[in-house]
Amino acid sequence: MSATTNCRLGGAVNSPIILAQSAVPVIVAPNATWNNTTGSFTLGTALLATYSAIGAWVRFAGVGVNGSTGGPASSSIYWCVFSSTTAGQAYALSADTSQPFTPYYPGTGLSNLTTTTGTHVQTTGATITLANIAVPGGSMGPNGGLRGTSRFLSNNTAGIKYTYHYLNGSVAGVGNLVTTTGGAFIVTGRNRGVQNLQSWPYFGSDTAGTGGVTMGAIDTSLTQQFTFAAGMVTATDWIMLDTCMLEVLPS
Repeated sequence: MSATTNCRLGGAVNSPIILAQSAVPVIVAPNATWNNTTGSFTLGTALLATYSAIGAWVRFAGVGVNGSTGGPASSSIYWCVFSSTTAGQAYALSADTSQPFTPYYPGTGLSNLTTTTGTHVQTTGATITLANIAVPGGSMGPNGGLRGTSRFLSNNTAGIKYTYHYLNGSVAGVGNLVTTTGGAFIVTGRNRGVQNLQSWPYFGSDTAGTGGVTMGAIDTSLTQQFTFAAGMVTATDWIMLDTCMLEVLPS
């Protein structure tokens, strides 16, 4: 079959469409201490690498920003650059992951973050959104799907670190990292002949073969949000969304 014939049969029309992709890390930080004036911080548990060449988005809890600086009051994701696996500098640039957010590199020349608290105790037992991508309404079609690809890293402890994938709050794949330093996930959901019923892997990913499926009922004829998220049960642990990609598989 020639390349021209293959294209005419639907290769161009039904090819996957990449909605978003990123290899800029987003970290749910462990407990940390702060310098209120300079925005420098020290993590209580070391990361696997030093993110100094570019940096990373970091989710702190209970870090209030001074009124003169502006920004959200607490539980925000901030741009940080590290000087070691535990020490870093936070900047006065935050992200609201309840809105569409694909991790990006903001460049240099940012102002240091000044805060109203000198300690940080990470939230446990909660789902924390790390990337949030809008899926255009009607882009999947009645028989099309979505494919989310992610790699999460974590410290190696007995504390469970959860990974989550959601379409408008509907489970699209859940995994966990315990005595491991990372895991890769591929979750593919498809509409079931109509645009408001889906089938997703519930646990792990397409390749894990465990946990069965979950039935979604999201109206994909409307624009919906796909989220990559994480959570922890121990505040001294950390988990990171290292890379992510979301594709539409139209039909």
